[in-house]
Amino acid sequence: MNIEIRPVLTENKTARIDLPGLLAMRCYAALSIVLFHMVWLTKLEIPDYLGFVRSHFGYGVPLFFIVSAFGLFVGYSGKIGSRDDLREYYLRRFLRIAPLFYFMMAFYFPLYWMFGAAQFPTSPFALGYVVSSALFILI
Repeated sequence: MNIEIRPVLTENKTARIDLPGLLAMRCYAALSIVLFHMVWLTKLEIPDYLGFVRSHFGYGVPLFFIVSAFGLFVGYSGKIGSRDDLREYYLRRFLRIAPLFYFMMAFYFPLYWMFGAAQFPTSPFALGYVVSSALFILI
């Protein structure tokens, strides 16, 4: 198998590593997540020959995490040399992810409360789950 890793110059003249296969794998993972949720959430009846969507496309999330983590590792390899660099890296990652995450929590929580209030105490949106999610802590 021939894997090509080539540096690409960006607009600010810094080199970044281009891994075309990695981008393709992330695309596959993202599409499998969308298809799985489309079938699962809508309870869409699919033909038997497409049963693999229901049984295997749920693995798209872990695949996406693994491929993204590998891409971050390759991209930042050798660039984090001190505690300050590490702190800056984590801060940038947080500021990239958290605003949209908190916006979506604020958007969906009232909707869920209005339409699913009967199941609220036993649902995944119980207070402890919401707080742990907001703090990025797994329970």
